[in-house]
Amino acid sequence: MIDVLILLTSLVGFVALALAMDKHAKHFLRRALSVRLSRVLRVVGWTLLALALYMNFHVRGWSVGSVAWLGWLTIAGAALVFYMPNWPWQPVQPQPARKGKEVKVPESPSLDGISNPWRRRIAVVLLLLLPVGFAVAFVNTPLKATLRDDAYSDAIGPWEFTLAEVDHKRPQEAAGSFHKSFYIRFCETCDADIRAAYLKVRKPRSLRAAGNVFSGTRWDRWVEIPIPPAAKISDQLWLTVEAKDGSLHHKAINFAEVSPSLTRFIESK
Repeated sequence: MIDVLILLTSLVGFVALALAMDKHAKHFLRRALSVRLSRVLRVVGWTLLALALYMNFHVRGWSVGSVAWLGWLTIAGAALVFYMPNWPWQPVQPQPARKGKEVKVPESPSLDGISNPWRRRIAVVLLLLLPVGFAVAFVNTPLKATLRDDAYSDAIGPWEFTLAEVDHKRPQEAAGSFHKSFYIRFCETCDADIRAAYLKVRKPRSLRAAGNVFSGTRWDRWVEIPIPPAAKISDQLWLTVEAKDGSLHHKAINFAEVSPSLTRFIESK
């Protein structure tokens, strides 16, 4: 649903920008708009395109979101470009007067191919396949883990956070032990006060034993932790956050609240 909204927002933004130009306003409305109305439409158009960019960033993050935004702009722009020649109100272009005897010039084979309506339609379909392919890929791109509905949200010390498993798979075995990966996202104003965040199974005895540290900057922090062979459901996940003032904050989280797959793995051992 969000992708349809992004596409419609981009399309309306392009239409507003087109109407702000005298040439396209005459094409769509058979008249030019006032300077004031053109300025308003120009502001509305750029605002809608910026809104589409923000929605992509919010859903998919800045890296994937920017590429997705360009993909939706391509689709919206292509739809508008291919529809404009079929607009019923477009102005009639005056035909220049012809003098003398008209001489027919034989068309080249390439022009014959272009004038063929079926070949023209095939060319249009091929041009549309590329942005449609990008659209399908972006629609199927999964949301960031911390933005999913099953992400766990709570507070530790004065900071709010969201914790989520990277995927819903059981822990993966590597080098004779099992590991599970997690993402964490703190509130927008929290990162300035946080020095580091740690995660592990079982309660830590000290900062040195607080577990593996989340890597990354600001909202995209990631960690992979080992799962002890003798882990029990009662051990819980322990989140430790070290503030820049040196204070420590701990939070115990039940496995089932963050990772049902990890819960099933521990119960099956």
